[in-house]
Amino acid sequence: MTWKRCAEGQSWDSVNKTCTRAPTYYTWSAALSRAGGGWRLPNINELRSIVERRNWGPTINVTVFPNSSSSFFWSASPALNTGYVWDVGFYYGNDFAHDAGNNYAVRLVRDGQGLAGDVNGDGAVNALDVVAVINQFLGLQTWPRADVNNDGAVNALDVVFVINKVLGL
Repeated sequence: MTWKRCAEGQSWDSVNKTCTRAPTYYTWSAALSRAGGGWRLPNINELRSIVERRNWGPTINVTVFPNSSSSFFWSASPALNTGYVWDVGFYYGNDFAHDAGNNYAVRLVRDGQGLAGDVNGDGAVNALDVVAVINQFLGLQTWPRADVNNDGAVNALDVVFVINKVLGL
């Protein structure tokens, strides 16, 4: 799975390596309409997976998702109560069921790995990806794309894979 680095309404600044502007806020139905080109609203479990509780305000890896908002972000998962939808508040990292008419931020996801070995999502496989996968392997940071061989764990095989990609092997 590949996450959009910036929330909807933000833009990637490749010079300063950050997301610019504030996110745009949408009702749930408007958030669902943001999907397209393979991008979709994540389900609640996918959205929960990028919460990093060792951080707060926002509870997310700001290296992977720079200038990320602490706001609520919609999921694609309706709650049991009619008219309510699951979301995650990234200030403390908790999930809630809120009214679908509320306006919250949107971060899209797509299936597939993207460029194999591009752990940090910058569109290239280089030494920064080696550092990222090693940090994930050591438990120092969380990188959603660090399991480059898709075996369900980030381990030495992933580190070797990324090093080999950087060396052109």
